[in-house]
Amino acid sequence: MSPASMSIVVPAHDEEPIIEGFLRRLVDAADPGELDVVVVCNGCSDDTAAVARRIGPPVRVIETDIGHKPTALNLADDATDVFPRLYLDADVDIDLDAVRACARALDEGALAAAPRLLVDTSASSWPVRSYYRVWMELPWVQQGMVGSGVFAVSAEGRERFERFPDDGADDLFFSAQYAPDERRSVDATFSVQASPNARRLVRRRSRIVAANQLMADRVAALPGAPSTGLRSVVDLLRRRPALVPHAVSFLGITIAARLRARRMLARGEVAWEGDERRPTTTV
Repeated sequence: MSPASMSIVVPAHDEEPIIEGFLRRLVDAADPGELDVVVVCNGCSDDTAAVARRIGPPVRVIETDIGHKPTALNLADDATDVFPRLYLDADVDIDLDAVRACARALDEGALAAAPRLLVDTSASSWPVRSYYRVWMELPWVQQGMVGSGVFAVSAEGRERFERFPDDGADDLFFSAQYAPDERRSVDATFSVQASPNARRLVRRRSRIVAANQLMADRVAALPGAPSTGLRSVVDLLRRRPALVPHAVSFLGITIAARLRARRMLARGEVAWEGDERRPTTTV
């Protein structure tokens, strides 16, 4: 049994330019023996693994030729027995205070937790900024989301499922396991950088939509299954009429992503296409 007080799982695919900075923000601020960090380099064609290994303890590195995030998550789960456990994408901007806030929420009885998500659109085009003006106000994002690259779980919470499913949508699968009163959005934030333009956002959203469609039947009966759809957008716009001018971008990008996702599913091409996000430069 590791003496660490929490474990951090990092699935990493070709993250050589950012992995050291990401790990240093956590490891350098941690107390001795506080963290057990498992980096799973999956299908990497660069030096992600070598860069991560240079950090040294408490970072451990696992390598697999399979470039598949759920495989990486399952390999990490097999390699650590420490709880609370946090699953962190390497391209999110998060500090140790936010990680500790999640751990405290789990220690206080929550089964799952995550900081509040901030989307940095400062380097994005106007349609992308407009899209996120609406997306960030949707009820699922404001109240129910545990995911988007950061989710934490207690030992009891992790017993809800055996393995991460092979067909992806790990954020949706994870958050759907827990009813709203079982998960907690802690008083801390993490950020991701939005896609720079609408074309790239459509590509990213279409991959997410397609993966979620594959997962839909599996999560429909789970306690935390999201309630989404056009009705939630209409209700939001009625409550917040100032968002109406942004609805054109939101609906246009959403429809384009759904159409592309439908074609991907028809061709059996639901695969990782590269993440458009990169961490912001400030913490």
